[in-house]
Amino acid sequence: MKRAAWLQDRRMQKFRDVLSRWERGDLSMLEAGELLGISERQFRRYRDRYEDEGWRVWRTGGWASRRPSVFRGRLPS
Repeated sequence: MKRAAWLQDRRMQKFRDVLSRWERGDLSMLEAGELLGISERQFRRYRDRYEDEGWRVWRTGGWASRRPSVFRGRLPS
């Protein structure tokens, strides 16, 4: 497994672990965000996206794949 794929899997595992702890009531949203190194608001966004689209979001490149593509062609003269 390549390093990038391994790191992505680790991030997903950690997110799912923290999410399950939050769902059980062991953590507040603020604590969950701190464990993941993100803000409380960003944790809510990730949680909502994960609930809507599930594991597929992370496996298909996650939120980074939703950025607009960069034009690499030539502009017409």
